[in-house]
Amino acid sequence: MDYEKELENFLDKDLQPITNGTKNKILHVAIDHFSQRGYRGVSIRQITRDVGIKESSLYKHFQNKDEILDTIFANFEVEVVKILPSSEQIEVVATSMDIRDFLERGLQNFVNHIENVSMRKIWRIIYNELFSDQRARTIYFETIINLTIERVGAIFEQMMRLGKLPRQDARMLSAEYHYPVFSLIMEYNFLKLEGKSTKDTEKRLQDHIDFFIKAVTN
Repeated sequence: MDYEKELENFLDKDLQPITNGTKNKILHVAIDHFSQRGYRGVSIRQITRDVGIKESSLYKHFQNKDEILDTIFANFEVEVVKILPSSEQIEVVATSMDIRDFLERGLQNFVNHIENVSMRKIWRIIYNELFSDQRARTIYFETIINLTIERVGAIFEQMMRLGKLPRQDARMLSAEYHYPVFSLIMEYNFLKLEGKSTKDTEKRLQDHIDFFIKAVTN
């Protein structure tokens, strides 16, 4: 397996940088296996075999397989949050950008994020584990969905105060924009994972932006 195009170094579950090469490699291998076979379909033995270490050596770095998944999810959550403007950036973003620039920048931020092979694989792990792991559900619903709607809704609200958007329920407007996007993002992820073209999905994402802007500004 080639890891050169993936996330080079991870954080531990306490969000401290991992400098140990073996520990980073364990995470790369685990992500690869979990994304292909599911968390429950992978054993510690399979992971250590591909890392090239003894099973006992893995426990110098992680207490168990569950801690490996915890660490993977922690890294994913950090990277997903980077797609969004921070709370401190809301006023600056709303002031300096119009609605089209803002939505197109958000789409580009996501594309940049998903170009990282590690992130694509972890998205697949999240989807696989939604019905069996509370951690995956929390990340998906609280971070991916709710935090996105909340942050973008706050920017819409600020744009309304500045007269860049007509006054209406900003959070509902954000939800109406994002729910089709979440569906298209799932489609985009699966196409990427299967090595298929994403051009049609990318066009529909852009068309959605165009349709949304026309609907809210006319």
